[in-house]
Parts: sequence; structure tokens; C-alpha cells
Amino acid sequence: MEITKKSIKIISEIAGIPEEKINFSDSLANDLGIDSLGLVELMLNTEENFDIKFEESDLNPHDLGTVNDLIDLVNRYLREKKE
Repeated sequence: MEITKKSIKIISEIAGIPEEKINFSDSLANDLGIDSLGLVELMLNTEENFDIKFEESDLNPHDLGTVNDLIDLVNRYLREKKE
């Protein structure tokens, strides 16, 4: 499963919103209703599903505001993992 689809599936499960209703520009907090506890769950599920480990500095909710921000972060970690 490609990174984008897999990321949206994870977000959908945490937010309780159908995948087809999630847009790249959606705010994780404001549009999808993911609170701070949900964000922790989202990050843990993302790490597990992609076999990556986020640095604490990347878990700032102000930097990780949208669906696209999460997808970009996963892509960056997967690129670094290959190197």
C-alpha cells in the first residue's frame, strides 16, 4: 500500500472519519478533531505501520498540523531509512 493511502487509513481510524472525506489540507486538530492524545496515538500507529521511529523534535503539534504534514514526515523518514 502506498504511503499516502496508508497514512490516510491510519488518520481515518484515529479520527473516525471515512478515508474519502479526508483531504491533504485538512488540519489534524481543527478539521479532523484529533486532540493531543489522538495525536500521540496517530504517531505511534504511524511508527508501527511504517517501521520507523520519530525523533521527539518532529512531534511538535504546531509543525505537524495537516494530513500533508504527516505524509511529508513519513516520506522523509522512509527516505532517510533507505540511505
